[in-house]
Amino acid sequence: MSPIYYEPYYMNGSFIDTYVPPNTGNPADYRIPYIAVSYNAAGTSATLTIAPSTSTPGSYSGAATSNTFNDPDFVINTNNNTYTITGMVPGTTYSLRIRAWTGANQSGSYGEYYYDKLTPPKPASVFGSTATSSSTITPPDTEWDELLLHLEIEQFKLHYLQ
Repeated sequence: MSPIYYEPYYMNGSFIDTYVPPNTGNPADYRIPYIAVSYNAAGTSATLTIAPSTSTPGSYSGAATSNTFNDPDFVINTNNNTYTITGMVPGTTYSLRIRAWTGANQSGSYGEYYYDKLTPPKPASVFGSTATSSSTITPPDTEWDELLLHLEIEQFKLHYLQ
């Protein structure tokens, strides 16, 4: 049975990519099983660590974008299966696609794309304390507070005094 290849690739209702099927004799040998991602504290870069496929690829190529893919944004030779994407905006979601090639510098045959989402975290906002000379004001009791207190007293009487 022939595999089914879908052409357009849409994300969030806008056109991102056209699917290009793998051209290796056995695409499963060059399928990337997963990618581990770590972000720097500022949320401006992501380091990708690519898990090895069944066959040892000659290189990887891919792109990370918040808009339309423009391959290749990066090429990774297999002597280093990590790559750091820089210039990211914290809190922005990026689409990642990457594939393995049989030869160095994205040459030869290639396997299927691996797709993922990257969202670098926004750093926490830290608020400082401010000194003031004004006193603390306790708000006056409301009718609701008085009603709740009355109900609690009545429950106490029913439970403990009878």
